[in-house]
Amino acid sequence: MEMDKRGFTTKRAERGFTLIELLVVIAIIALLSTVVLASLNNARDRARDARRASDVQNLRTALELLRHDNRGNPYDAGGNVLCIGENTGASCWGGDGSGSTAFATELAKYLKSLPKDPTPNRFYGHYTYKAPGNYWLGSTVAGGTGSYAIMWVPEEGATEESCKATGGTFGKWVGDCPSGGSCRQCGLVVK
Repeated sequence: MEMDKRGFTTKRAERGFTLIELLVVIAIIALLSTVVLASLNNARDRARDARRASDVQNLRTALELLRHDNRGNPYDAGGNVLCIGENTGASCWGGDGSGSTAFATELAKYLKSLPKDPTPNRFYGHYTYKAPGNYWLGSTVAGGTGSYAIMWVPEEGATEESCKATGGTFGKWVGDCPSGGSCRQCGLVVK
């Protein structure tokens, strides 16, 4: 208790935060949380692309073992696009490919489990395989006898940088782009 000039006792007023101070603090917290969430999403995208790079290397190793056991010939997909991890006839890869039970059975000899793209619900949310022949990389990389291709699309779409970061080559579709899809994918052509 304090005494004022007239001799009355008064309670000392406890000072609190003003409304403006509270609003400033809330605005700063909101700004910081936005920055943190944005960087977290980028980290998730990079992690999914790192998994893609690992999956592609594992697939390549399995396909090389398969080719070795097949007297140097890659698995013949008849020039079709086969979606890895899809062992049914269901359409995938933007409708241009399908799963193959026979191919899945062959790969299962060399892999514990068939890898699936970390975000499979996208239009091109599968790893795909094609052999023999020329590949969608068309003018970028030629295929040929005894070669095969593994194809995928990074998290934010295919660019020169994202393909290189995930272990592949950037390529564009030659001709019409499938409706609703991307005309740019990453690929690894093994000769």
